[in-house]
Amino acid sequence: MSTLVAINALAAARPTSDAPAVVVAAWYERKAVVLHQIADTSPSLSEHDTYESLAEQAHQHAVRLLGSLRQGGAVR
Repeated sequence: MSTLVAINALAAARPTSDAPAVVVAAWYERKAVVLHQIADTSPSLSEHDTYESLAEQAHQHAVRLLGSLRQGGAVR
């Protein structure tokens, strides 16, 4: 899938504010995958590192969301 198609699909699939945490977490994991894809095609090392950092942040947010489910809370 091309990067632009992946970004468009991600934007179109963004969950609503009342979506269950598991749905939001899955979206953030998909966002991390897209950001890794962007990083892999970045022309400069600094841009690559920026997108890799953003991908890691998206992944960690998904982990926090799923962790809140295990603890009975809600994190957004």
